[in-house]
Amino acid sequence: MTKNSLIYLLIHILFCLLFTYWFYNNSMIRPVCINSLYKEIISAGIVLMLVYVNYFILVPKVLMKNLYIMYIFLSLLLIFTCGIIELYMVESDIAQCVKNAFPSENLYRKYIHSGVMDKI
Repeated sequence: MTKNSLIYLLIHILFCLLFTYWFYNNSMIRPVCINSLYKEIISAGIVLMLVYVNYFILVPKVLMKNLYIMYIFLSLLLIFTCGIIELYMVESDIAQCVKNAFPSENLYRKYIHSGVMDKI
C-alpha cells in the first residue's frame, strides 16, 4: 500500500466517522422522544452506502458512459430504497411517541382507528 492510498483510505474512514457522529447528533428522521444509538448508526451507514455506491459504482460505470437516464433512474431507486428502510426502522418509534403523547388508552385507540396513523 502506497503512502497516497493510505492517506486516501484514512480520509474515507475519517469522513465515515465524522458523518456518523454528525448523523447521531443531528438526526432529522428519528423522533425526538426516542434515542436509539444503534438505529442512528444503521441510518448513517445506509446514507454512507448511498454515497459510496453512487461515487464508486454509478458515476464511473453509468454516468461516465453518458447513460444519463439510467443514472437518474438508479440514483432515484437507491434514494427510494434508503427512504423505505429508514421509514421501516422508525415506524415503531413513531407509534411509541404517539402512544406516549395521549394520556388515556381510549384517546390513543380513537386516534389510531381514525386513519391518521395510516397516512404516516
